[in-house]
Formats: sequence, C-alpha cells, structure tokens
Amino acid sequence: MLRKRYLAGEISEPTLLKLLDVCRNELIELLEKGAAMAGKGCGEKARTARTCQRILKLETALWRFLEAEPMEPTNNAAERALRPLVTQRKVLYGTQSERGSRFQERMHSVLATCKQQGKSAVDVCVRALQAHFGAGDVPVLLPG
Repeated sequence: MLRKRYLAGEISEPTLLKLLDVCRNELIELLEKGAAMAGKGCGEKARTARTCQRILKLETALWRFLEAEPMEPTNNAAERALRPLVTQRKVLYGTQSERGSRFQERMHSVLATCKQQGKSAVDVCVRALQAHFGAGDVPVLLPG
C-alpha cells in the first residue's frame, strides 16, 4: 500500500522510508514477542515461536528491496515467468527423475535470468562448463 502511494506520487521517498522504518520496527517487536514464547508450552505456541525465531534470523533480508533501488518488493514478475513452465510440466508430465527435475529448473532459471539481463545464455552455459572443468571463472548472474 505504501509503495503504491509512493509510485502514484502521493508521498515522497523520505516519507516512504520513514513509514517503512515504522513498519519494520513494529514487525521486529512482534517477532521478538512471538519468539519469546519458546519454552512456554507446546503445540501452536512452540511452532509460532520457532517460526518467529527463523524469521528474525533473516530479518534484514526482508528489507533488501529498500537498498536495491530497482528491486520490486514482490515476486509477481517471477510468478508470471514461472507460469508457462508449470503449464509445460503438467502437459508433459514432468521429468523422469529428481536429477532431471533439478536440471530443468536450473536451466530455465539461467535462461530466464539471461533474457532479463540481455546476456547470452549460450555464453553463460559455456563459461559455467569451463569453470566446472577448471578452465575459468564461474559466471555471475546477479544484477550489477
């Protein structure tokens, strides 16, 4: 909601960051309260406490989109990109092995990432194979 208001020009970037900082602090406070339930019973409370503890360990990653300017805070683009692959998997009945599934996932990921970044997928795959056999560096597909 805040991001939509910012993109619509209703609030400035400093205001957006200030409001998101308030949200961040409130979330951390709630997670810490949830994590404090550890050892105070079993069942739902224990599961909630463990979940809160795990999220707190990764808390900084939740806000990474604030540090990387063009990064979207949602995964909608990724969901849309995966939709044709899901359909293909259903039509073709998947792969015949776990190894085949992992290969297919990784290759589709490399192809989509190369397309987004305007890189040659063939070049990236050749460089990856060369690196695997000790004849070069592993290609990096991270932005920037």
